[in-house]
Order: sequence, then structure tokens, then C-alpha cells
Amino acid sequence: MSRPLPVFIAPLRLCEMRTVVAGELGLDDMDRLAEFLSDQEGEVVLSLSFDEDERGIPFAVMTLDARLRLVCQRCLGPWEMRVRREVRLGFTREPGAAERIAEHGYEPVVLERNELKLRDLVEDELLLALPMIPKHEREDCQPRLGGGEGRDDESPGRENPFAVLAQLKGRREH
Repeated sequence: MSRPLPVFIAPLRLCEMRTVVAGELGLDDMDRLAEFLSDQEGEVVLSLSFDEDERGIPFAVMTLDARLRLVCQRCLGPWEMRVRREVRLGFTREPGAAERIAEHGYEPVVLERNELKLRDLVEDELLLALPMIPKHEREDCQPRLGGGEGRDDESPGRENPFAVLAQLKGRREH
């Protein structure tokens, strides 16, 4: 079992010390992500390697590995998505420096305080990894019974509600 991760981190200090923070975070306390999940079982395995580059930009390379359980929007069944991301974060306390940091290949993180909540940083990256519309590949999708098969086709034995209009239109043309 890995050691527990801190709730708060001080990125600028960790960059000065060239520290590595690694461990697991449970998905059960990520409220914003919960809206998109079918359940919050599981954890995120993460690693953050803090350093400063040759320009003096404090940065961290964050790697995430998680399995998220979503709801397929095609069949409404469970769909598991694996998220593996590596993100280069550049830290600054000055909002005007964010653009300069982005130009050097970092995703800017503007710090309002010396510390930030680690869980929020991880949750932001998981939210960015979510697909716009989660769904299985068509061949893997299992439609639910009674959930609308044949909606595009007329069901036998069911009268078309517009048939009466077609009959009335036919009478008028004669």
C-alpha cells in the first residue's frame, strides 16, 4: 500500500526542493466528477515530479491512471473508460505570466495562495479527459430491451397517426 497523499501541496516550494509526490486518491470524494460517473468506486494512481526548468519556470509532470465508470449515452449501460494522462503543469502566482508559461509547453496553474488542494488539481485533469458523449463502440453497445428498438421503423399493428391527415388531403384534391 502506498503512503497517504497530502490534502494540500505547496507547488512552488516542492519545485524548489525537486520533490516527487506519488500515491492513490479515491474517486469517492470528487464531487464535480461524480456527476458524470455511474459510481465512484476506484482510485486514481498519480505521480507528480516537481522541478524548475532552465528558464526558472516551476513545473510538475503529473501522470494519472484511473478507471472511470460512466454511462453509455447510446444504450444507457455501464461503460468503463481508462484514463492515462501525462500533463506538464507550470506554476505561477502572477496571472499575466500564464500566457508565457503556456508558450513553453506547460498547462498554466495560477496560484492564488501558496497551497492548493491536490484532489482539485487531479479532479480537473480527470474532467478534461472525459469524452463529450461517452458511448461504446457501436458493435460493443448492448441496447436495452423496450428502450426504443424500432423507433425509426413503424411498428406493425400500430396505426400511423398521420394516416388520417393523408386521407383528408386525398379527399380535398378530388
